[in-house]
Amino acid sequence: SDPICNLLQHVPNLIHLKIETVYVDMNGHDWERLIHHHLPTLTSLQLKMRLQLRSEHDRKQFFDSFRTSFWIDEHHWFVQYHYNPEDVSRMVCLYTLPYSFSELDLSFPAVIQSTIHDANGEKFSFGRVKHLRYCSSLIDDTISPHVRFPNLNSLSVRLPVQKHLLSLADGVR
Repeated sequence: SDPICNLLQHVPNLIHLKIETVYVDMNGHDWERLIHHHLPTLTSLQLKMRLQLRSEHDRKQFFDSFRTSFWIDEHHWFVQYHYNPEDVSRMVCLYTLPYSFSELDLSFPAVIQSTIHDANGEKFSFGRVKHLRYCSSLIDDTISPHVRFPNLNSLSVRLPVQKHLLSLADGVR
């Protein structure tokens, strides 16, 4: 988090931040402190983080750090995360909603959780995704039929493919 903090402390008037990290060990409380101390005018945050979380306890603790009043009540910044419980790397991908990045990796079976509780489907909207990298195990798991990629124009698939791939591509032109 030091390089991020070192960079962001020099832009105190920042209003919009779009940031993608890999292997940066920062949770919701760390981001909250950084924003309070260095980015007091920040109103828009588009965040995507990929990191390793070894245990279910670590994943729950990490995700819960984004369920505070700072995230939900003050800023209305909702997050979602997903991971494959069979993946030995234990990589988790967490992002703010709506998803605002053009690339996404999904590996099935997938565990998906969100801090948005309404049922309007926004949490499953990946309208900005142009490139999807899809990987599936041999287990026949399915993802929610509400997950859609309406603007997808590039798809990388690692076989075997399960039947739910067809529901993901619904709306691809």
